[in-house]
Amino acid sequence: MEHALYPKKVLLEFKRILKKDGILKLVLPYPDQGPIDAHVAKIELGTNRLDKGKFFTEYLSNLGFKILNLITIGKMKFGLLPQKNRIYLQ
Repeated sequence: MEHALYPKKVLLEFKRILKKDGILKLVLPYPDQGPIDAHVAKIELGTNRLDKGKFFTEYLSNLGFKILNLITIGKMKFGLLPQKNRIYLQ
């Protein structure tokens, strides 16, 4: 998501193609400290803010998503690259 040029369009397409009561799981860097040229959506999504995901969950709610679970985790490793923080949404 953080790489999407138009994250709202991507999320609305996810919503469109999800089955009724389907679940979308998202994993995002949080806080997003990636370069703005690669993580172009972090400002729109609010993942650059230190607000425990509040802005992002409101963003998703405004698009009609229901947040079932929000987890922020620090100092986890994914693959070979260490990642400090992530937002998990279900």
